[in-house]
Amino acid sequence: MSDIRRRLLQLVATMLAFPVVFVAMCYGIGWYQDWRYVHPFERVKRGDSQERVVALLGSPHRVIVERNDHVLWETQEKIDSDAVSVKEFRYVPFSIAGEEYSIGFDASGRAVSKFHITSP
Repeated sequence: MSDIRRRLLQLVATMLAFPVVFVAMCYGIGWYQDWRYVHPFERVKRGDSQERVVALLGSPHRVIVERNDHVLWETQEKIDSDAVSVKEFRYVPFSIAGEEYSIGFDASGRAVSKFHITSP
């Protein structure tokens, strides 16, 4: 095989490798997000302590300290709102959809609010 053909074949192989690597990276990032945020978020239960939430999800990206009388607890069955939140942990993973996972706590440091925000 001539040198020109070999170089052309290498160029074509390199050009075809970029989309494959890009798709593999997107899949890997999606899998990581599931492993890092979705599954631990689903394991947070009402009444969990702040320490347990940090153990499951890690340190929050933002901590919001404000009183909120209208809180949500998101589950697969329904969304409840019957408590008062005074502190919120926000987790913001890398996402093109602008996702956030939020856990709110009452004055005693117990989880009373849990919801997932996705930008449209």
